[in-house]
Amino acid sequence: MTGHRTFQTRSKTEASDMRPQADLLKTTSDVGEAMKLAWPETSVGQIRKWSLDRADSKHPGLEIIHLGTPLGATAEALLSSLLSERFHAALVVRDIAVPVEAVTANPEDGIGWLPALASAVEWVRGDRGLHACVTLPPAETPAAMLKRRHKPGTNLAPVRTAALAQLATAPQGQVHLAAGICWSVQLKTVACDDEKTTH
Repeated sequence: MTGHRTFQTRSKTEASDMRPQADLLKTTSDVGEAMKLAWPETSVGQIRKWSLDRADSKHPGLEIIHLGTPLGATAEALLSSLLSERFHAALVVRDIAVPVEAVTANPEDGIGWLPALASAVEWVRGDRGLHACVTLPPAETPAAMLKRRHKPGTNLAPVRTAALAQLATAPQGQVHLAAGICWSVQLKTVACDDEKTTH
């Protein structure tokens, strides 16, 4: 009988340890609903995607991709606490913010701007609802358009070529290209202002 009681006690303990994760596995949709109710959309932007990582049964991870500013460590911890209490599981929230501010650069600073363009292209590849609004200056930029006066025109053809090569890898219809006086890229969930030239 003693051995039987020991087995029963251990079984209850194991069941208690596993119950939160088992419950969480059954309520994925509830996690999504609770997360959306607690999400501060007005301050950090709209949720684009989210996923639940159950690899660590004691600390399942909740990854949230959203459009706007980063949630921040304090708000991230608060959201983790709220959802953990709700589902009786130590949920670890990780937010990934999709930047919405335009990234611009003067004509002579195109090389430094290219990584921002590459990042934008990666975002539109992963989200069919995003549009990349891109502005490229002409290949030969007059000195008057540069920050430094009396500087001769700069050949921007190599940077333009590199930029166009990046844009060529983006999904059709999600990149909108326009001519301008500087390098610029901005991610939006709506169509870009200039629809005349699109990739």
